[in-house]
Amino acid sequence: MDFRIVIDTREQEPYHFDCATERRKLEAGDYAVAGREDAVAVERKSLRDFVSTVIHDFTRFATELQKLSKLDAACVVVEADLDQVLRGLAVGACGDVAPESLLGATAHISLHYGVPVLWCGSRQAARAFVDSYLRMFVRLRAQGGVPPMIRMNFYDYLKEELARSGLWEWAKNRPYWQVIVEPEVIFAHKRAWKRLREAEDRNE
Repeated sequence: MDFRIVIDTREQEPYHFDCATERRKLEAGDYAVAGREDAVAVERKSLRDFVSTVIHDFTRFATELQKLSKLDAACVVVEADLDQVLRGLAVGACGDVAPESLLGATAHISLHYGVPVLWCGSRQAARAFVDSYLRMFVRLRAQGGVPPMIRMNFYDYLKEELARSGLWEWAKNRPYWQVIVEPEVIFAHKRAWKRLREAEDRNE
């Protein structure tokens, strides 16, 4: 099968790959595989863009994350080193945004939407990862792997566990990274993960 990467027409700083590519509007993400656009995609973010998106424009980004969460495989790549960000070495791109806020946003996106946020260290490393990620998806799918992932079920389980503990009304309008530090929420989080793993085991 001819492997081609589709690059979204709205992508302003597209990667250059050692394979055939085409520019076309994607419903989700910035990069996908031709013929599998409804199954796999990757969203690219420079550090400056990630900061702006998750801090100042998260409502719009949440819509994109909802779309990505419905795919069989999807992730967000950030062209930066998380360790440098947390040590305060990326002030130029972060501005007055606290590094802890970006870490919290990373955890929130990964757990709430089930879409991993991968800090790749640099633009070059991010490009290499996107290429490898899309190729691996095609390879595993051809072998019968990469079943549709259970993503939103975790949030459903967590909601149920919080409701059982009488915490849902308190937690539902607060940011995830503020809620998760509460001991009772941590226990509910563990119970939700256990239920999700059990559900995945039943589906194997």
